[in-house]
Amino acid sequence: MPEEDGLRVVFTGHTGLNKENVLTRLADHIFSQDNDWCEAGGLSDPQVRKDREQKLVGIYDAEEEIDIDTFLIQSERDQKNQWRHSFLGAMSNWRSANPKPRFAFISLHLTYQAYSEFFSPLAWKILVPERPPEPQNVLVNFLREFKPHYFVTLIDNVHVVQKRIRENKYDFRLVELLRWRNVETLMTDILAQQVISEEYRREDSAKYPFEHSPVVAVRHPRKMLFKFLSEPELPRIYAAYPISKPREIARDSGSNDSIDEINRFREFLHDRFTVFDPVTIDERPMQLLLGQRDRNDEDKLSLPADAWWPTQGDDSLSGEALEEIPDLLVSDVKEIATDIGRESSEIDRQIRSRDFRLIDQADCVVVYRPTYRKKD
Repeated sequence: MPEEDGLRVVFTGHTGLNKENVLTRLADHIFSQDNDWCEAGGLSDPQVRKDREQKLVGIYDAEEEIDIDTFLIQSERDQKNQWRHSFLGAMSNWRSANPKPRFAFISLHLTYQAYSEFFSPLAWKILVPERPPEPQNVLVNFLREFKPHYFVTLIDNVHVVQKRIRENKYDFRLVELLRWRNVETLMTDILAQQVISEEYRREDSAKYPFEHSPVVAVRHPRKMLFKFLSEPELPRIYAAYPISKPREIARDSGSNDSIDEINRFREFLHDRFTVFDPVTIDERPMQLLLGQRDRNDEDKLSLPADAWWPTQGDDSLSGEALEEIPDLLVSDVKEIATDIGRESSEIDRQIRSRDFRLIDQADCVVVYRPTYRKKD
């Protein structure tokens, strides 16, 4: 459980993840696990409820005062000023909290993308009036004051992220979102190495390079991230099991028995351990869409809800049910789902590198390998 002075976490992730929703849902789960909160569940006074929530979980949005529409197109000087004002406002809210919440979460983006160009506050040196006169790296200096125990990079399926962003009238190709995810993860790792105190690390920290900067998909159960943060002594497991074969059996036979078997194994582990679960990112079905028939690049595809691996969405960090994803441009999907001229597709490489990353974040790998009969 959190130390006496609380547990502090920085959450990162590129645009389109709806981090506010994820952190609110995580906070709700934390409330549900707190005996004092549950015993006082009849509180009806909004101010009393707010005060109690602030003592348990404080969420500080570093971009709350940023208007993204103007932020992306203005000059770098104006971007720095707007970002500085918003970030320091979040830090001020945390500083003034009395008592400090048992769980303190700062939410921010480490990278922005506009017109195929990336930029990051991590590279900015900004003048802060109350500090020495020379410009400084505000992000690093103030996060060292915050003294976080963890940096968590949130990720989600790029086709879902694309759908969310389009609803806000922005448009990114799927490959741009894949690369943005990689860049955000890289920047988070770099910042964690600079900021995480040595007192929080294991003696053999070289064997656990990402122990304090995990990548977590928002379709993991809320209890998974809560256990990761609050019960570090609980074994952290990468769950390895067949995915393609059960899908193939379900398509050929119309029966989900093989998938249900895997899901029972997943549920068993999630109930007992902290589990990094590979099907919480499920981009492979986009490859299957292209295999149906020849498509023109200008055509649009829909990814049906039943193409996803069936997971429980109602208690996930995102809280989203599996749904159809419409209007996927064929040329867009081809760019990441085919291996023309390459050894493997962008999706294949992402899956491979992400699996190794999740293994590096874990203490051990638990393998479930059922035997399947060959076709006659």
